[in-house]
Amino acid sequence: MTQVLDRDGQRQALLRHLTAPFFAPAGLDVWTEAIDRCVREGLEVLGGRERADLMGDFALPLTATVGAHVFGLPPAHAPHMMELAGRLFGHEDAQTPGIRAARREFGLLIEEALREKAELPAADVIGALVRARHGGAISGRELREQAAGLLIGASGTTAIRLAYGAALLLRHPQTLGRVPAGDLVPVLEELLGPRLTAPSAVGAPLARRVAAAALPALFARFPGMRLVGELTDIVWRGAIGDRRPVAVRVLLDVRA
Repeated sequence: MTQVLDRDGQRQALLRHLTAPFFAPAGLDVWTEAIDRCVREGLEVLGGRERADLMGDFALPLTATVGAHVFGLPPAHAPHMMELAGRLFGHEDAQTPGIRAARREFGLLIEEALREKAELPAADVIGALVRARHGGAISGRELREQAAGLLIGASGTTAIRLAYGAALLLRHPQTLGRVPAGDLVPVLEELLGPRLTAPSAVGAPLARRVAAAALPALFARFPGMRLVGELTDIVWRGAIGDRRPVAVRVLLDVRA
């Protein structure tokens, strides 16, 4: 799949313009209640456990449920669609049988989502792209590729902030103790740096909004949470398109 970065500037600007309102502050405010609800549900899943993988058990499921709302994905398919998008934009050779199969499956799922949007228009990201396609502003291929790029962009940057961001804060307890919950994300962005946060990415505002809701709630729910091992023990996978931790293992507060 052609990545968004490979398009000429004029087409890239158009595609960004179509979806930018959904990631502006006013656009994200619409989803505040849904994001908070997704965070509460994600924390309930962790409740009662002694151990967890913040990547697989919390960050990725949370980005998928939030993505189902903001992007307008079928809730049952959202986690798998984000996983497939990550593979398509990852480091694997585009001609391997696995990637070809992933491309076909992702295309079928996108087409299904697009058909649903055509029948039931909605004020979400996929709905906006479908309207642009029907109006002739973008091609079918651009629609599919933009959907994939946005999915992986939002999924990757959000998951990194939640899982690896939590690990960083656990290794900087002085920061965690003195920073008010409302200021936690700006401090975290500084700790992570631009290479991991991709601040100019289209989905970065959504990632920051989810992190602002999820991280204070996570530490409030599990005040005794501890990182298993060191930051240097965390294994990363992928390339420029999709680089994220494989797992971030923690001991939770068993009293929670």
